[in-house]
Amino acid sequence: MEFGVQSNLVKNTSYQLQYFFKNILVSFSAFFATWGEGMQHLSINVSKFFLFAALALIIYYVLLVKERKSYLPKSFKYLICFISFHTLIYIFVFNPDVLNFGIQSSVRLQNDFSREIEAGGNTILRFFIFCAYSCVLTYFLLKDKKLFFIYIFFYSLGFVVTLLIGGRTFIAENTIRVSGGVMDPNAMAFSAIISFFGGLYCYYKCKKILFRVLTIGVMLISFVGVIVSMSRGGILAFVLAGFYYLIHKYKFFHLLGIFLLCVVMLGWFYTRLPVEMKTAIELRFSIDKAKEDRGAGRLDVWGDYLSNIDKYFVSGMGMANERAAIKDNYTHRLNITHNQYLQYFVEYGIIGVLLFFYYIVSLINGIMKGNNLILSSIFIAMLVVMFTLDIDKTRDYWIVLAWMNTEYFFYLKNRINFNENTIVH
Repeated sequence: MEFGVQSNLVKNTSYQLQYFFKNILVSFSAFFATWGEGMQHLSINVSKFFLFAALALIIYYVLLVKERKSYLPKSFKYLICFISFHTLIYIFVFNPDVLNFGIQSSVRLQNDFSREIEAGGNTILRFFIFCAYSCVLTYFLLKDKKLFFIYIFFYSLGFVVTLLIGGRTFIAENTIRVSGGVMDPNAMAFSAIISFFGGLYCYYKCKKILFRVLTIGVMLISFVGVIVSMSRGGILAFVLAGFYYLIHKYKFFHLLGIFLLCVVMLGWFYTRLPVEMKTAIELRFSIDKAKEDRGAGRLDVWGDYLSNIDKYFVSGMGMANERAAIKDNYTHRLNITHNQYLQYFVEYGIIGVLLFFYYIVSLINGIMKGNNLILSSIFIAMLVVMFTLDIDKTRDYWIVLAWMNTEYFFYLKNRINFNENTIVH
């Protein structure tokens, strides 16, 4: 009897230690998710912290989790299986040289920052590590509903800290832009949107006054992050996501009051800005300016890729190889697609992009019919952001997909329960 009690005590202690260690890894990876190359001014390379935590969480799952049941959407599994198969064929049959690893070159930027140009092998490896992390994260979020609150809180908190301690700031076309913990201010704007709605989610989930004050601070700083990024696509995504949230949350007269309040606050904030910043904002968001630079050259880049559609329509160019489609006859500059939908088309051909749309549509059908309005708003923002950015090699993309896959599973589970109850009654 005593031996049995001791054995159970050891098992319980072991389980508690594993549970504690898992939560630490999840929280750590969430907090440092937005700490990238934009934090180069710090004395240590904090951009690797997320990668270490992500790999540790994957290893934890492989070694300590015995269950191997998949909870991922069918459409997601189809997409990832096709990309994996396509990449293997592309690497070992057509272009084995792509598996070069390391840093190809480094470009010096303003304020002693540098941008490292990675080899194709790094990009491919990062894609599959982030994908594995997303799948493992989905599993843990499904098994412990409290973990989602923990994750989104630490993500939002980590993003706010990158702005408070100062990430990358630079001047482009006489406009001061902030990119926070990453190198691209447009990508930072998406992180700020996630952080804003994450703060909103935590505000409603916790009733403690001090915690709500903290979440309001997170939301305000995240809102400022969207603005100072000077990202036209990011601000548009934020506006549309916010509009979607408000029209589904409040009635007409409440909406009217919120709209008037926002107009007054933004007007007051704008009048307090320095003249130089006002001029920069007017120039940045001028319709004439957008027409002149053709969306920062995106229209020209998209035109270059679409004019070479015969090169990738059927087979695709392969992961991290989209530039090969336009390298012989580009008109603007040899650049990446700056459009996630177009990038899947260029890299994986017509089958790949159709599978991607199948996955997106399945999420729309599930998440928009669910009861998590905040996650739906984040998803709306991501759909808009993907029109101006290719984000499938970024951390935010896979983190948001983990949240969406989790919400999609709960939607299906609730629908099945509803149908069963309907049949019984």
